[in-house]
Amino acid sequence: MTKAAAANQNRTRPFRNGFFIRTLCVLLTGIFALSMAVPAFAKETVSAEQKQCAEQIYQALLHDKDQIVITGKPGGGDVLPIYLEVWDRHPGLFYDSVFNDTRFEESGEGKTYVCRIRPGYLRSREVEATRTVIRTLLDNAPENGTDAEKERYVHDWLVDHVTYEKDAREIPDCLVRHRCNCRAFALTMEYLLNRLGVPCRYVTGYAGGGSHAWNVVTLDGKSYATDACWDASDPNPYRYYNLPASEMEKSHHPEDPSAMADCRFHDQEIAGTWKLF
Repeated sequence: MTKAAAANQNRTRPFRNGFFIRTLCVLLTGIFALSMAVPAFAKETVSAEQKQCAEQIYQALLHDKDQIVITGKPGGGDVLPIYLEVWDRHPGLFYDSVFNDTRFEESGEGKTYVCRIRPGYLRSREVEATRTVIRTLLDNAPENGTDAEKERYVHDWLVDHVTYEKDAREIPDCLVRHRCNCRAFALTMEYLLNRLGVPCRYVTGYAGGGSHAWNVVTLDGKSYATDACWDASDPNPYRYYNLPASEMEKSHHPEDPSAMADCRFHDQEIAGTWKLF
């Protein structure tokens, strides 16, 4: 939310798709004939192969690939819970794809096991318009630019072209209508920067007395907190741009206390909390 709107908002739970995804996990397991229990990802059981599989799935969905081929069971486990976890971690993927149109095809056993995932993508007029804007923005990004230049490009476009609207919460609202809330600001920044190869993630928490969303961007191995939504309504459009955790946490409080742990490089603090991705 904007700082101006924050005073009128009650303290509510941040935007989360976790419950929805976990419910889908239970309901759709049988539909896709994967006949297994969907395990929770516990710190001690997540393997390097599962993390690699998650990244492969995310990059494929990010770039609208028609098929994702997973060879071998990652870490000896199944693919469906990893796929669901990717969706839960990256809600911006919902803008152009739908889970219930996704098909899973399995064959083989052991080392010969292959899972082919055929994602279901939306084809509405709004989604096509969004894809057109995305292509234009990616084409106009700084050619051979550094990650810092690419981040500045995306941030400045959002600040210059998008205004706050409380109930507009999806990427098409941001890119096509140019009016959206903090969730869509942050999802759009995550989506565009990751398409440009700049590590960026979506963070939820509280700011200004209500639920809020912003980003953490990694440049040259160091991470910074950025809030394009608040910058868009501030006289100084870089007030919340690339801040260390100690500065951002004066106004922004993540739901997950570890969400900005890697932004503490200046304090010689180490981000030791486990993450799946």
